[in-house]
Parts: sequence; C-alpha cells; structure tokens
Amino acid sequence: RKQQEEDDDDAEEMDVAAFHCQQAAEKMLKGYLVSRGIEFENHVMDTEPEELARVKSQYGHGTVPIILLDGEFIGGNDALKALDAQGKLAAS
Repeated sequence: RKQQEEDDDDAEEMDVAAFHCQQAAEKMLKGYLVSRGIEFENHVMDTEPEELARVKSQYGHGTVPIILLDGEFIGGNDALKALDAQGKLAAS
C-alpha cells in the first residue's frame, strides 16, 4: 500500500503534453484525459507540418499522438493508457 501511495504522489506532479492531429485530440486524448480529470498541454499539429516533422524526428516516433510526461517521451496512446492502467496518472 505504501508503494501505491508513493506512486500516487508522483503521478500528481506529472505534466502531460500531447502533440497530435485534430482527430486524435477529439477521439482519443481529450476524451480520455478529460474524462479522468487529467490536465494536459495540447499541441494540435494539423496546420504545422514542419513542426510536427521536427517533433516526430526529435522523439523518433513516426505517428501521433506523441505523449510527454514531465518533458520525457513515453510513447503514444497505448503507452498513455498503460501508465493509466498502472495507476501512474492522476488528476491534477
């Protein structure tokens, strides 16, 4: 139980940032994160193809969404859901 409490404390301090297209925003991230009360920094990249290409290259991830926690790349939507299932995301 103590480990779970420590994990919960760590999760409360995480900053979530998502780089994605509008479709991902509406269908996956917004509904998923908002429904859980998790605040996130939203970067819709539909009108910024050069910036999206730079972000994909920077993180070595060819698809969107690109999810960062506390500035660290964790992966895409599947990685986000896996962290949530492990109790490592929490509402701010």
